[in-house]
Amino acid sequence: MLRLRPRPSSLLLLVLLSPAAEAAAQDASEDGFAHPELLVSTAWIAEHGGDPGVVVVDVREVRVHEAGHVPGAVGLPSAATYDPKTPGGIGSHEQIAGLLGARGITPANHVVLYDEGRSIWAARVFWTLEVLGHARVSVLDGGFAKWTAEKRPTTTDVVQRAPVEYASTARPERLSTTDRVLEDVGVAQAVLLDARSQREYEAGRIPGAVRIEWTESYTTDEVPVFRSPAELRKLYADRGVTPDKRVHAY
Repeated sequence: MLRLRPRPSSLLLLVLLSPAAEAAAQDASEDGFAHPELLVSTAWIAEHGGDPGVVVVDVREVRVHEAGHVPGAVGLPSAATYDPKTPGGIGSHEQIAGLLGARGITPANHVVLYDEGRSIWAARVFWTLEVLGHARVSVLDGGFAKWTAEKRPTTTDVVQRAPVEYASTARPERLSTTDRVLEDVGVAQAVLLDARSQREYEAGRIPGAVRIEWTESYTTDEVPVFRSPAELRKLYADRGVTPDKRVHAY
């Protein structure tokens, strides 16, 4: 069965903005995110990165991680979480659990992910861990670029955590399959969200899909971060992506 490959930042925003992602009856604040705990700041990392139970994870390439990273962060390249038989597809439950266990991460840990900047790959791993069934996962807003722009400390020290056995219950409902999407094509209460560029969108798309390019979710600052909850809520609502809808992002 073909697995759709969502643009990670788009998927992350849907979880951040939509209370329907977990409980449709939950009311979101008009002034903030529905799930603010899913996005953390550099200041939060500086204060809590070393707390018991918190594991900061750098999802950049190995060579980039080794050149300098947030102190205490373990390296887990996003590409390692792909299915080796299906380039770009999500890895198996056993594969991902093995990667986490080898890095001393348990299902009880609060995992905080970061990449170089606009959370593309961090959000991809965020989604992967959601499918795996990991309960507490967050993403660093602004990533390593924001960390270094604020002249916060970095290190080349390699973090070695004692390996553990990782066991969790998968959440396959977090994964949009071809069959699920086909069932929702043309359904009023479903949205097919295409997060690609205008050129890609015009070259071919799923019938009925709406386009919100993933870059629109970020500020235009020198170091981009997610736009404010109010701006994001308007961006998505104006194009029909609302909390009452079932969303398939790709």
